[in-house]
Amino acid sequence: MNLMEKIINYDAKKFLIFLFSIHCALVGSILLDFLNFPVPILRQVIGFVYLTFVPGIVLHRALKLRKLTFLESFICIVGLSMLFIMFSGFFINSLGYFFTDALISTIPLTLIIGTILLFLSLICYMRDKNEYNEVYSSTTKTSLSLPLLFLCTIPFLSIIGSYLINFYHTNILAIISIIFIIIVLIIVTFTDLLPKNLYPFSIFIISISILYHNSLASTFLDGWDIHFEYYFANLVLGNSLWDSTIPLNVNAMLSIVMLAPIYSEICNLELTYVFKIVYPFIFSMVPIGIYHIYQKQILNEKIAFISVFYFMSIYTFFTEMLALARQQIAEFFFVLIFLIMLSNLDLFKKRLLMVLFVLGLVTSHYGLSYLILLFMPVGYLFMTYVLKHKSDTYTINFMLLFSIIVFIWYTNFTQGSVLETIVSIFGHIHESIMDDLFSTRSVELATSTSPFLSGQILRMLYLLSQFFIAIGFITVYLKPEDFKISNEYFGFSFVFLSVLITSFFTSSTGMNIHRLYHITSIFLSMFCVVGGFTFFQSISKILHTHPISYKKSLKILSVFFAVFMIFNVGIGQQIIHDNPTSVSINREWAKNSDNLEHKYVFYKMHFPSQDVTGTKWLSKNRNSTTKIYADLSSTALLFFSYGMIPGEPILTDHSRIEPGSYVYLRYPNVNYGIMYGPKQGMKWNITDIPLSDQNNLIYSNYDNSIYKL
Repeated sequence: MNLMEKIINYDAKKFLIFLFSIHCALVGSILLDFLNFPVPILRQVIGFVYLTFVPGIVLHRALKLRKLTFLESFICIVGLSMLFIMFSGFFINSLGYFFTDALISTIPLTLIIGTILLFLSLICYMRDKNEYNEVYSSTTKTSLSLPLLFLCTIPFLSIIGSYLINFYHTNILAIISIIFIIIVLIIVTFTDLLPKNLYPFSIFIISISILYHNSLASTFLDGWDIHFEYYFANLVLGNSLWDSTIPLNVNAMLSIVMLAPIYSEICNLELTYVFKIVYPFIFSMVPIGIYHIYQKQILNEKIAFISVFYFMSIYTFFTEMLALARQQIAEFFFVLIFLIMLSNLDLFKKRLLMVLFVLGLVTSHYGLSYLILLFMPVGYLFMTYVLKHKSDTYTINFMLLFSIIVFIWYTNFTQGSVLETIVSIFGHIHESIMDDLFSTRSVELATSTSPFLSGQILRMLYLLSQFFIAIGFITVYLKPEDFKISNEYFGFSFVFLSVLITSFFTSSTGMNIHRLYHITSIFLSMFCVVGGFTFFQSISKILHTHPISYKKSLKILSVFFAVFMIFNVGIGQQIIHDNPTSVSINREWAKNSDNLEHKYVFYKMHFPSQDVTGTKWLSKNRNSTTKIYADLSSTALLFFSYGMIPGEPILTDHSRIEPGSYVYLRYPNVNYGIMYGPKQGMKWNITDIPLSDQNNLIYSNYDNSIYKL
């Protein structure tokens, strides 16, 4: 990190030379590709570094954000870069309407983005040439050491482990990488071997490793929403233009239609790997930001560390979030808003950056934007009338500005489709309160049990952690003098604790309960640790024993969180040979299992290469006016992404297939007879419909079959 800090503080001349040099390096790598002399991964690495850091470094300098700490600056630089890419892409796309050539392609993007950044750099140079005088003074001196080398091995183990899962069908190295992550937790809580200045880097290493161990464990996209996101990003790449008139929610998100295509074009990186490599890297900034926020609230690095470890151990963080690219970016902007709110910047710069990051949030994910918009007034009222605090940043004006940005963006770029969504959400919430809250079904949702031992263990671990969160929040509220919790943070924590409690009784908030739990944990994870400490102290008082020391409590909690991670990532299931839940750790077990239910869960949103090959063949060779019947996972996911053929009818056991139509069967359909649909969570058997006439078979790769009836 010393290099980044040094670049931030370069004098004006060196800074301009640095910008010009890295821009020339990018242009040179692109020229080598155009001249058919490509150097492996050179353009990918230079392009990634350029897009991820250079715009943010220029804007950081232009705005004179010197009062930020290095960690705040580093996260802010990545956030400003994302914002710059999204809105420069938006601006370039707008220019495309006035020219014959579409501009979302390599050469126009490189020229225009490079020109804007060099122009800003020249302005900074003219302004700062007599002001900056090599003020570099490192506050993060980090030399090569054994702890640092140990940390650096973990992501390599995770990446190589994913490769071995993909091509050699063994999960040994992936399991070892998780064990190493748990060892880091033990080292932090049981010893002082790891310097505290390496805690943020350790969190980044754990975050990127646990994300990559899942995202790279398959060659193609896994999950649900990611296929729709791929479809709209690929539309932009195919047309070299974003069609903003398509009235669909995902199409209005610059985090998808600008960010992904620009990374793909500049880095010459296939779109699948933009979602699998670039987005998890950006998302890995979220835990670092949360760590810094926690550290400011409790002034204790170890508590902040294990609080963030708990957040990263939650199943949704490294599974479902990987299939929600737009939410990954939105959460990053959300964390940045609070990071800036709690920083030592001047009030004007605070408000300016908060508004900029609100723009990033609103144009990244409609669901999270509306959730924050709906509950922000509740946090404000709690802060103002319960905590008796008036904030300079968390104000009525800020909330009004947030509302205006949401209204303007979504009414102009979704033709009201998101507004229709929010009306629908209100209707669902009302129905849930009236029909479910006072019935036993809501209680079943909050207390449902799993038929599997691992599920029961996880349920108890999650319930215990939620119990700790509630205790921790009450403790901080009753004894605020023992903590340094900011009123803005505590006000929003109250909101998310309310959301978490509400989510047990209604899932009709536009997000499922897993995503809600993950979002609330951004603020509430710290209270889990505080609650754990309080619980142990209370037990010692009840039993009239010696008070449990801080160090002992820390060790007990670290063991609890280690077990929590082991069962969330799937190692626990692997050990006791129980319900497989991980597409990486439990893959071979699920594939080789005789239990069809295990195969059903595994293949629901996981697509082998045979499926992608068959879908691409069908997309290329089909008659575009002829319908294609397939199960839900094919029509709703595979056809959208790798086929680019949306809107095909779902095949069910009651379907009346039109003569001359295609019927597509993917891997689990052909090999196990499992058909998905017609709705999520439902399935049926292919033997229920007659498709045995091989004269109708027009394509087969042994694991895929395509019929024309």
